[in-house]
Amino acid sequence: MKPKGPVLVGNAFPWGLVRRPVSVDPVDPRAFRRELRQRAVVSFWGHDSTLRAAGDFAGLDLAPETGRPALRPDRRGFPSLKGASFIECFVLSPRYRSGYRPSIGVEASPRQIRGWQALRVRWIASGDGNGKRGGS
Repeated sequence: MKPKGPVLVGNAFPWGLVRRPVSVDPVDPRAFRRELRQRAVVSFWGHDSTLRAAGDFAGLDLAPETGRPALRPDRRGFPSLKGASFIECFVLSPRYRSGYRPSIGVEASPRQIRGWQALRVRWIASGDGNGKRGGS
């Protein structure tokens, strides 16, 4: 089996950067942690207040190289960071008590988080980057 390349991990994917078809699927926490141990991880975590709690869930340090790194689409519509492009990303989303939503402009504190969910975002490799799928 061919080794998988590096994967992005962050607290939220900027949906405005989706420029080609994607699939989004929840991932079992054990499978998520196992996969992170087997791959190079590039973090774009943006909230200092939840960084440690998310790292505890992931089983590794999720501190990015620089504070709040900004992703951008590459010329093919894949997310890129510091010149490297990615076809896969894990987004960790916190689970809050029922009915709770952080106020605008306020980061949630770890005390408000009841647990985490890992979502796998995969970019579809075929197609022209404009939402049209190509065939071969």
